[in-house]
Amino acid sequence: MQTIQKKDSMERFIEDVQEALARNYAHQQSEMVKRGMKSRILQGYLPAKAPLGYEQTGIRGLYRPTVFAEEIGTILANFADGSLTLPEARQALKTLVRDRTGIAMNRYRVCKLLSSPYYAGYLSLNGKSYLGKHTPVISIEQHESIVKKLPRALQMQKFYTVQRNSVPEKSEGN
Repeated sequence: MQTIQKKDSMERFIEDVQEALARNYAHQQSEMVKRGMKSRILQGYLPAKAPLGYEQTGIRGLYRPTVFAEEIGTILANFADGSLTLPEARQALKTLVRDRTGIAMNRYRVCKLLSSPYYAGYLSLNGKSYLGKHTPVISIEQHESIVKKLPRALQMQKFYTVQRNSVPEKSEGN
């Protein structure tokens, strides 16, 4: 009977060690993925699916705007300059996206699209903004105007605003 108890405790010990090794491996993999994503963003590439209106180019993480992105940009620009109110811009985006993709967008998703710095040529990670290599469809000034017009609760979200101090200047080669 005593050998059975030793075996049970030894098995538990081995299982605990295997569990700790698995947790450590998962943590290491997570850190590697985060480092890779940050590296791609620092290079100006988006390590994710293309945003609405953009399509894949030959370079992984670099997307180009389509006619659909230009239409989104027009709505964003009209909202930025005051030609559209927030409800009108929301409705125009909902209709455009539904007609083009068949996807129904809720209020949160429309506001997220309205305030996305990607359409102004920037990528964001952990509250910091980085200049992307993709073609923007609106200017940074228009983006800032849009963010100011959004409800206060959305302005507080750190990924909506472009922090100019964290944005590297465009080099001559870009």
